[in-house]
Amino acid sequence: MGDDWLEKSSLVKFAGFALGILIGGPIGPIMFTLAGLSIPVATTAGSFFGAILGFAATSGLILMERRRRDRELQRAADAVRTEARLPESVTLKIKDQHITLEGEVEDYNERVRSEQVISTLPGIKGITNRIRVKSAAGQVTASPDEIGSRIRDSLVRRAELDGRRIRVLVNNSRVILEGTVQSPAEASEAENVAWNVPGVVEVENRLKIAA
Repeated sequence: MGDDWLEKSSLVKFAGFALGILIGGPIGPIMFTLAGLSIPVATTAGSFFGAILGFAATSGLILMERRRRDRELQRAADAVRTEARLPESVTLKIKDQHITLEGEVEDYNERVRSEQVISTLPGIKGITNRIRVKSAAGQVTASPDEIGSRIRDSLVRRAELDGRRIRVLVNNSRVILEGTVQSPAEASEAENVAWNVPGVVEVENRLKIAA
């Protein structure tokens, strides 16, 4: 199988299912006639159990391969993080070749740089950036009302965004975006708008894509 066979995992599972039926059918009479079943019933039983075993075997094989790829990607990501000298506070979690960044950094630029560095890894399917920005001790920040107002004004000014469909909730310096947008790109753009407002330390993007 090629390197992209996991992309066709449903077809692989179906192939295992079908192969189990083909093998189980002839074996069924050998195994189940001893239990007193007629040959047609034994054949059906063999096909049934063969299908289950074939499906289970291919599902297990796919799961093992996914975990192997994730382990390899984790090692590569850790090496890139060390080489790029990303903060130790940034953690990387990988599942099904999707990387989630978590932790806390000193400023927004470090948050962006962490994502940019990890995005250069070959073989990843996506990145979710959940890194928070620290609130500097003694730093004067905007009030929640001011932060919310600035974000809403910025969203409205963006021609590519319908800011009226996005709700902005602010708890201290943490922002939650709710509502609907037309595409994942718009959801990402709205999140970037929120991050670019001074005083924001965390953005939770709950925006949904319109059907």
